[in-house]
Amino acid sequence: GLNLVTGLVHTVDGLVVAMAPRILLFRDENGDDVADSAGCILYNGFGRNDTHGNLSNLTYGLDNWVYGIMGYNSSNIGGVQFQGSVWRAKSDGSAIERLTPSSGENTWGLGLTETGQVFYSRANRDHSRHVAFPGAVASAIVSTPNYPCAAAPSEVPPVPSGVTYSCPRPVTHHWMVNNPGFTSTSNHSIYTARHFPQAYWDRAAFICESPRHLCHTMFLQKNNSSWRGSETAGAYNIFASTDGWSAPIAAHTGPDGAVWVLDWYNYLVSHNWNQPIGTGNAQISAIRDNQHSRIYRVTYDARPLDAILDLSVMNEDQLLEVLHHPNLLWRLHAQRLLVRRGSNAGLVAKLNAKLSLRTLDELGETPAVIHALRTLEGFGHFTADPGTWVPVLRGLLLHPSPGVRWNALDALPNHAASTTAILEQGRINDPDAHVRLRALHKLTTLPGTKSGQMYAPWSTLDANTQNRFNAVGGLTASATMPAVPELQAGTAIQAGDRAPFSRTVGAVWRGGALHLTGVPADARGILVVRDLAGAKVAVLRVRDGRAQAAGFTPPAGTYLFRLDLENGPAGAGKFTLHD
Repeated sequence: GLNLVTGLVHTVDGLVVAMAPRILLFRDENGDDVADSAGCILYNGFGRNDTHGNLSNLTYGLDNWVYGIMGYNSSNIGGVQFQGSVWRAKSDGSAIERLTPSSGENTWGLGLTETGQVFYSRANRDHSRHVAFPGAVASAIVSTPNYPCAAAPSEVPPVPSGVTYSCPRPVTHHWMVNNPGFTSTSNHSIYTARHFPQAYWDRAAFICESPRHLCHTMFLQKNNSSWRGSETAGAYNIFASTDGWSAPIAAHTGPDGAVWVLDWYNYLVSHNWNQPIGTGNAQISAIRDNQHSRIYRVTYDARPLDAILDLSVMNEDQLLEVLHHPNLLWRLHAQRLLVRRGSNAGLVAKLNAKLSLRTLDELGETPAVIHALRTLEGFGHFTADPGTWVPVLRGLLLHPSPGVRWNALDALPNHAASTTAILEQGRINDPDAHVRLRALHKLTTLPGTKSGQMYAPWSTLDANTQNRFNAVGGLTASATMPAVPELQAGTAIQAGDRAPFSRTVGAVWRGGALHLTGVPADARGILVVRDLAGAKVAVLRVRDGRAQAAGFTPPAGTYLFRLDLENGPAGAGKFTLHD
């Protein structure tokens, strides 16, 4: 009975579904993958007078809120206008916030980085914008600068005067691909796995432009307190086609580390370019295809794909291990499931222990600490017991990972001790401009004599790599400033830290045993083998990274498997057995 569903996402409370004018919640308490009853209404009031100015891009955030965007339809929720904006909401219906100013522009794409930075795109406008800081005080959004096109083929029409669209840099000379403007940027995802080359890790943005049959690739670079986009010469887009039916509308990092592209595959992908116009301001046409679409998986041959995990059967310790996974998708799901299962003393102690990790990955971050602190935040501990937890978060303000410091600032509860922690730990002078901006913004929301509107951060913060902010009768960049504590030392990531997740499991038959690859050398557990039809072939004990296979002599071929390790995560997928 649902109509015009434009987004869905798993949350700690159930499945949240976008169906303007409402956002709904569906629960499945008995685990049969069927909703227990009709969805309850979480939020109401989103406009749907024009069906392409709608709700979309529901995304589960590091802070356990649901993020989404609203197109240019007029939308009033609780007296606040959400037209053309990025927003976040709690999945129990208790709070919804607008993160960017309401506007008449059609906001269409949304993407979050591994540390929680928010990017979005707009139809007919900037194809990449950065939410510099959230909330009502965010009166300006820092745009990713546009870059001019390189020499274009002669048949491409010029960019209209006064328009500063970036160059999509297509891979063909087809007119509809090479048009230098963006008009329908329905996706702005970030590559958040490790299957692709390192240049893509948490930096490559995939921005879909369906009328141009293109999914553009842009590389993000830190630019003081915001970001800069780079359309690198010679770099290929993730997807481009000369097929007039091709219409990519989404491209996301998949569970295997590949990029999964959703192609609407419709010749009439445009919404209302011609008459007659029907309900929802959509063009009525006999050639509109309502039945066909395509899904592509883009892989990188030089690196193996990640194994597929089964989180539903994992115990608490196994889910904690998944917080170290190289793919953000799995880390977020593990965090969500831990929050959903609820707090207990043992789990809190284990999460608190993870906060002491100082090992940095190749990008200079410690993702497991970010997810551990956000899981604790999801339990409500920071707000309920600030006396215990503000000192813990205060210590994280000196963590060597900028992303950890950024998230610790964001997670600080509304308490005077949080104000003191930021000032005494010197985070308004943090070496990372993104952290400085988050510290300044946080101070505008906290109680205390040295916060409030005296710290109204400029959207041009750090334009000259300076720590610039307004200070009215309060803290200034003078000799009276507290000394800035040194950040705690980090260590380089150790080889084998991610061994259980690093690659698809492979197997070689040698010496009467299956020698497994992609698992730790000391792996112990149970391996269940099935053929491609799903029939069970064998149940084997795994010791020292080998499956003991006495009496088991299968022919060469491809098999399905499920691997349960005693001291690691469960895994499921397939392997090829070679002679």
